Amino acid sequence: MKIIYSKFTLKLIFLIFFSLTYFLDFFHIINFGYDRLFYKVEPVFADLITIIPTKFELNDIFLNEKQRFSSTETMNRTMNYPILWVYIFDFVNNFTTPHSFFGNSQLVFYFLVIFFIFFYSKKIQFTNFFIILSPPIFLLLDRGNNDLIIFFIILISIYSNSFFSGFLIGIASALKIYPVFLCLVFLYKREKKLSFLIGLFTTLPIVFLSFKDLFLYVTSTSISFSTSFGLLSFSLFLEKIILVFFNLNISIYLLFFISSVFFVILAVIFKNFFNNEINKILLNISTSRLNSKLFFIFSSLSLFVFLIFSNWAYRIIFLLPATLVLVNNFDLSNFYSLKKIIIFSLITGPFLSTWIILPINQILLNHYSWAFYSLINLFSFSFYFILLLNFMNLNLFVNNKK
Repeated sequence: MKIIYSKFTLKLIFLIFFSLTYFLDFFHIINFGYDRLFYKVEPVFADLITIIPTKFELNDIFLNEKQRFSSTETMNRTMNYPILWVYIFDFVNNFTTPHSFFGNSQLVFYFLVIFFIFFYSKKIQFTNFFIILSPPIFLLLDRGNNDLIIFFIILISIYSNSFFSGFLIGIASALKIYPVFLCLVFLYKREKKLSFLIGLFTTLPIVFLSFKDLFLYVTSTSISFSTSFGLLSFSLFLEKIILVFFNLNISIYLLFFISSVFFVILAVIFKNFFNNEINKILLNISTSRLNSKLFFIFSSLSLFVFLIFSNWAYRIIFLLPATLVLVNNFDLSNFYSLKKIIIFSLITGPFLSTWIILPINQILLNHYSWAFYSLINLFSFSFYFILLLNFMNLNLFVNNKK
């Protein structure tokens, strides 16, 4: 049975739940013997402090041929963000502390976005509370990682005209590299492709500035078997399991190949067993142009980063809109059907599973519990892969009929 609540009830539950969790996690108003409710990251906005705060400091580093260590960094990590961020921080530094400004701004904007979602949605599933406020999202807010800024830019680009949309995707690519993949996705979806390309081309100078140091960003980003999700994360997870239980060292390239084959096998199984149910969900989504865009764009980007990166849990933020669209178009009547339970679990697994795999005390960044998250996401992303393929086929069929 579909659970739908009145707007007033939703507002009340949402405000209470968010406020309590927010204060517990960030301001330590109630302390149960732990530093934070979900995890311990010190200092707050730890990812942003790796960014070199001024151009003068960056120039000194270049002159001395040192690695890119920020004077604000406290954990001996090198800066692995595009140089463009240094110029942004240098400007903000004229008015306030940059990492605090961006960290707190992200908190406020995320609150406003989800506030808007819950206040203006006609129908919404109660499950969405636990998706939108799941532990990986709080990890993102706590670390202050600028993936959230990229998320906002992409979200705005969906609602923009073609020129501005292309411009924003270019900006997002210059700030974080991997959104460049969305150029292909937007060209597939946008009607005014030339206008989109013109907007994109205006950002080429800063995109080039960021991409010339691509190797540096990749090599300075730490990964391990517990970096949460991605084909590489799952391969590292297999490597760790085999080493611990069988004391064998197997090539990571072979394990990556095995992980890829397993991913494809899962996709084929899901295609054969759930094809009718998948098409019903996608037909519901296709009735709304906005839902179609949100699902297609964000599931495409999420699948892209899953396939090519080893991602920390907070990057699951890019799957959030696609998951919400699917959940809100999923028929929860007769939910005791085994197929429906499996499909719902696969759709929501990247978010809801984190409430289950929480350790008793707190999530640490390299805690073993996160390693199992890579396995859960392998199943879920394989299912999203089939959803995306069927969605594209459905759209091609509709276009051909026209």
